[in-house]
Amino acid sequence: MSRVSKSAVLALATAVCAVIVAVPAQAKTEQIKSGQTTVKLSPLVQALLAKTGLTVTPVGPAKVGGGSLSMPMSSGPMSVPSMNGKMKSKGGLRFRFGTRTLVIRDYMISHHGKNATVSAIVHGKRITLARITHMKAKMSGKHGKMSGTLRITAAWANLINKLFGANIAHAGQDLGELTMAVKMA
Repeated sequence: MSRVSKSAVLALATAVCAVIVAVPAQAKTEQIKSGQTTVKLSPLVQALLAKTGLTVTPVGPAKVGGGSLSMPMSSGPMSVPSMNGKMKSKGGLRFRFGTRTLVIRDYMISHHGKNATVSAIVHGKRITLARITHMKAKMSGKHGKMSGTLRITAAWANLINKLFGANIAHAGQDLGELTMAVKMA
């Protein structure tokens, strides 16, 4: 091989290696096998429940009590290690104020980059209930953890206000601290 050809092959090999090193590994999408999401209610929400007579009861496998609520995580695709994806839970919550009732079910946590939300089915439509701020997400092997502060959206505040017949909830208010742990299939 001529000296020019050897130099060309060496340059090509170096360029290919540089491209391989410069391109980060692609995230792998896996399915959630199991997990749990818990929300420790903010003092504001706890005070609202205590003072107004609003009752919150679980639907399905959800649990309510001791200033928190929890639901099992059941499915959804999630990118590893970023935890980007749509993580679905089982169960729901029934809110009752006097004769008025509001049931929400099929909670889903959506996480894409720096944006994360909690949505659910309310009156047959999926609405965003809260934005997750100060979010932290970490994967270790097949286990992932996410945490952050829930801030109520205008859509959910509007439904709560209709349930009460008064303007008591406002977009951006602190709903509580979310923690989620999942295991991948």
